[in-house]
Amino acid sequence: MNRSSNQEDYLKAIFEAGGDEGPVSNKEIARRLSVSPPSVTEMLTKLKTDGLIDSAPYKGSMLTERGLAVCSQVLSSHKMWEVFLRRHLGYSWQESHADAHLLEHIAPSRMVERLASYLNFPSECLDHELKEMGACPIPLSAAAPGATVNILWTKEDENLLAALDELGLPANVPLKVLAASPSEEGVKVQANTQTFTLSKTMAAEIYVANADRGGEE
Repeated sequence: MNRSSNQEDYLKAIFEAGGDEGPVSNKEIARRLSVSPPSVTEMLTKLKTDGLIDSAPYKGSMLTERGLAVCSQVLSSHKMWEVFLRRHLGYSWQESHADAHLLEHIAPSRMVERLASYLNFPSECLDHELKEMGACPIPLSAAAPGATVNILWTKEDENLLAALDELGLPANVPLKVLAASPSEEGVKVQANTQTFTLSKTMAAEIYVANADRGGEE
C-alpha cells in the first residue's frame, strides 16, 4: 500500500503525542501539524480505514501495531538522513532536519538499510519496536566524563536545533565529555579544540553512542 507523506506525518504526530500508549485528541493533532480540525477528521478516517490507527468519538486516536511499525520505519529513515547530511555533506542542525523530513518519505527501506551500513550505525537503533530504540543511544547528559561519543540524533524540536546552530556545536565530529566542576551547571564537551557548555535540558535531548559503535568512517 502506497502512503502519502501527509499520512506519515500524521502517524508521527500521533506517536510524538503519546499515541502509542493512549488516545490523542484531534485538537492536539491539529495543533502539532498546524492544520484545521476538519482536515484532521478527514485524515484520521483514512488512517483508520487502512488499519493504522484506532479511534473513537470524543476519546481520540491511537496507533495500531501496524501504524507503529510504519511510524518506526519513517523515524528510522529520518534519523539516517540527518546523520548522513550532517556527517558527510556539512549540513547544519536545522538544515539536516528540514531535508531529512523530505527524504524520509521517499527513500525505500533498502536504501535506508544500506545507508545505515555505510554510516556504521548501530543496527539495534533501527529496531522497529520504537520503545526498544532507547536501549542503544543514551542522552548526552548521561554520558560519563572522559567518554568520546558521536551524536546520533536529537529531539525534533526547532528551538533546540536553532540553539545548537547558534552555539556552533559541530554536528559531524566526535565529542569528548569533560568533567564539570561542582559549581558548574550543564554538560561540557570538547569538539576538536573547542569547548562547549550545554544546559542540562539541552544535553538531555541529544542522543549519543560511544564513538566505536556509532562512529565515523
